[in-house]
Amino acid sequence: MRTLKVFCKKELVEVLRSKKFYILAGVLLLLSMLSALSARYMNEIVSLAMKGQDIPIEIPVSTWREGWSEYYSNILQMGAICIIVMFMGTVCGEKRSGTAVLTLTKLPVRDFILGKFIVIASAVATAFLISISVCYGYIYVLFGEAGNLKNVAFSVFMYIIFMLLFLSICICASTLAKNSGISALITFAALFVISLLGFIPKVGKILPSVLSGQLPTAAVGMVQNNAQAMQEIWIAIGISVVLIVGFLWTAIFSLKRQEL
Repeated sequence: MRTLKVFCKKELVEVLRSKKFYILAGVLLLLSMLSALSARYMNEIVSLAMKGQDIPIEIPVSTWREGWSEYYSNILQMGAICIIVMFMGTVCGEKRSGTAVLTLTKLPVRDFILGKFIVIASAVATAFLISISVCYGYIYVLFGEAGNLKNVAFSVFMYIIFMLLFLSICICASTLAKNSGISALITFAALFVISLLGFIPKVGKILPSVLSGQLPTAAVGMVQNNAQAMQEIWIAIGISVVLIVGFLWTAIFSLKRQEL
């Protein structure tokens, strides 16, 4: 436990020194502002684009609900890409540079993997919390309402669980791969498979993909009053936790068997 704490401090310093946290926080912050603004002024943008054209089009009035839908849509896509780009070499990069060999002479493999997971997850979660707080404020100012904080908090909890699963896949892929490019491909492939499994009737409703799909509806409180939907979400959360442990264990087991 003591070695894990020491390594976490070292890894935290490295994440801050490399400016990865600040870049990620900046990107997520920008997405939060753009999401709220685009949802609020989409009607005006479309009307301006269609000006002078004799095409009748009825545009529904935007509400604060569109703000959350836009935000989670952007954060799931662009946020995932940013995380992969920044952390796809978190293990394989150290293996190639030789720093992993030096670190593992003083540190158990388990603490090496868990330390990286804890620090990166904390950094991403902090950046996300800053982003969603700003988004909530923007939506409230632009629409006069931003929804119930309890509902938004539940959507935050769902996103963090899904993000932890995503990071565990990323770290496992980085451990298995020889370089960052292969690590990114493995991560994208794993996420693609998880997304495909979500389309399987009945089974897909309790898999981790349901968490990402239900984020906008959870933020506006549409699933909290649906007992069946909530049961499916909690099962998906349980399966996600099992998968997180499985991917981290795979990373630890794989690294132990590798010749660095």
